[in-house]
Amino acid sequence: MKASDVSGKKTVLIMIGVMLSVFLSALDNTIAGTAMPRIISDLKGIELYAWPFTIYMLCSTISIPIFGRMADLYGHKLTYFSGIAIFLAGSVLCGFSSNMPQLIVFRGIQGVGGGTLIANSFIIVGSLFPPAERAKYMGFVAAVIGLASIIGPMLGGVITDGLSWHWVFFINIPVGLGALSFILFALPGGEARSVKRKIDLPGAVTFVIALVPALLAFTWAGRIYAWSSPHIVGMFAFSAVMFIIFGLIERKTVEPLIPLSLFKNPIFNLCIVDVFFVSCLMFGAVMLVPLFVQNVLGANATTSGAMIMPMTVSLVIGGAITGVLIAKTGRYKIFGLAAMLIIVAGAFMLQQIDEQSSSSRIILTLTILGAGIGITMPVFDLASQNAFPQSQLGLVTSMIQFSRNIGGTIGSAILGSIMLSHMNAGIARLSETNLSPVMKGLVENSQFAVETQLLNRAGVGLSDVHQLLGQLKTIQANSIHQAFLVSFWVGVVGLAAILFLKEIPLRKTNEKMEVHSRS
Repeated sequence: MKASDVSGKKTVLIMIGVMLSVFLSALDNTIAGTAMPRIISDLKGIELYAWPFTIYMLCSTISIPIFGRMADLYGHKLTYFSGIAIFLAGSVLCGFSSNMPQLIVFRGIQGVGGGTLIANSFIIVGSLFPPAERAKYMGFVAAVIGLASIIGPMLGGVITDGLSWHWVFFINIPVGLGALSFILFALPGGEARSVKRKIDLPGAVTFVIALVPALLAFTWAGRIYAWSSPHIVGMFAFSAVMFIIFGLIERKTVEPLIPLSLFKNPIFNLCIVDVFFVSCLMFGAVMLVPLFVQNVLGANATTSGAMIMPMTVSLVIGGAITGVLIAKTGRYKIFGLAAMLIIVAGAFMLQQIDEQSSSSRIILTLTILGAGIGITMPVFDLASQNAFPQSQLGLVTSMIQFSRNIGGTIGSAILGSIMLSHMNAGIARLSETNLSPVMKGLVENSQFAVETQLLNRAGVGLSDVHQLLGQLKTIQANSIHQAFLVSFWVGVVGLAAILFLKEIPLRKTNEKMEVHSRS
């Protein structure tokens, strides 16, 4: 499919449908963030705090390469329709969840649909426009993803405070139906290939079996089990073995799910690495900043979401402007380097916030961080696509999106694990002090972090309540600081990696080319 194959009006409608679709998928990565304290208050289970984020990202990540391949076989239109249908069904089920395990399962269903949408969006844009022209459209779509990812917390806070957390999920219905109407009308059908091709089912199954234990290990390490425990070491070992088996399967398969030849391209490898690190930083901030603002600074869900809004603005502007500049200059490395420098500066400021930090300081920090993240979005997608022939567009695009998702998944899991590990250690130290039995029982109650009102219902003195609240807030502030400190060093590694990114001229057509970027 090329822009010349459809009318100008339908091209516009396709782009609107694409942007609504990625908005729908990206929105649910973050919209539940500011609602989670209220959700946990209703459904209980702070020990499962990271799982609604983690399971969504895991399922969407797994579905990207699988449904990306299915789109090649059965057409983008049918795959898009399936993705939206699955996503909307998951949204309804999430809204009716009555406990945390139900919510986690239904978020997984949402993730499958969301990943299906993301897998096809950038592929369609790449099919419509050549690399030299594609950058500005990539910038617009990336800006929409950034907008949805960052506006999610504020929207989630407004909905949670104004209606209830259930509507955080029900709000997906009108957006999904809007996307569906544009796609059904404008996107050409009949894209399935005339030659029968098989999905790499053994590879897909092995890939899922390899990935899930690794994610579980990252999520549980430092929280439920020690990093050196047999459970964690065993899961990592099992995952490593399964990835080796997956590699052997892919080497022998005629049409592998993930061809290993991709990793012979240095541009592709560096894009994968930096997309992973940037995603770790972004989703870590989106998950932990609302928690910090609500539980440490004492703000409500709406306020915590509003404080992230400037990050939305800077991210959207950064992505959109960068796409236009790349299209005009034909250069992309300089923008990637500038973006990583800005991200490192923002991450450094983020790890310095504490209980005394003002709202304006947090907003400035997030604005700087958002600008850097926005600039990266069109850079790495375009650089990787430009390094391969058009015939591999879908495969390369899916892998970049896969790396972006897995970065968010693992980043959220590790940063959440670091926070909870330090928080539990702080609670343990506090419970060993000379507290009354009632106060000690409250400290050891894992719900205290999101239900500090328990202290007021415990029948203890007001001064004791305020003193203990202050100690608990300090513990949580220090715990989140440790997670932000790790985020900073992740950014430093990403900055070092981009120095080695090779720049090649952007193609002005979608004709076949030799992959001359390999080394």
